[in-house]
Amino acid sequence: MVISMIEGLNIRLRILELEDAPNILQYWNDLEIRSYLAFLTPLSQQMEEEFIKRNWEGFKKKTDFVFGIETLIDNTLIGATGIHAVDWINRSAELGIAIWNKAYHSKGYGTEASQLILFYAFEVLHLHRVQLRVYDYNKRAIKSYEKIGFRHVGKWRQARYLYGKYHDVILMDILAEEFSLPPKLNEHLTQKYRSTVLSP
Repeated sequence: MVISMIEGLNIRLRILELEDAPNILQYWNDLEIRSYLAFLTPLSQQMEEEFIKRNWEGFKKKTDFVFGIETLIDNTLIGATGIHAVDWINRSAELGIAIWNKAYHSKGYGTEASQLILFYAFEVLHLHRVQLRVYDYNKRAIKSYEKIGFRHVGKWRQARYLYGKYHDVILMDILAEEFSLPPKLNEHLTQKYRSTVLSP
């Protein structure tokens, strides 16, 4: 049975389970996919299962909140997104996201997943600021983040080496008051979640 934590228009965010490991590994060790992520080393199934268990610990410790991204139309797990390194004093955290199934790239799933995790960060966890890091060659992701409302706040110069060249790491962030959802998704989340506590 699929249990949604947050359900949007086209995807749901849900807890990753150990049985997801083979599905994840089917795509995770693709070097093209890994080039957009922090680590370029491959993972075994045991390592992936340990990663999932660490995600559970993050929920328990309230430091990291990682969800699988699953399509509503066919219940396919296509990626993961999360809020990491939560600083409860300054109410800040870092966003991470990966759509590892390339068949689902450029279809809006990453943008909606980012919007849903920010909804969770700002309206459920009551965070004030979310930041992210993205490599300068990941043009598709940068465009998506800008569309959502992230602002460029700086960069780490030549901090990423790949295929014989150094690349900049772009730093972006967004404040709670700067974040807004597209009207249709906003209405959906109001009807499904906000109205349950806001109704008289």
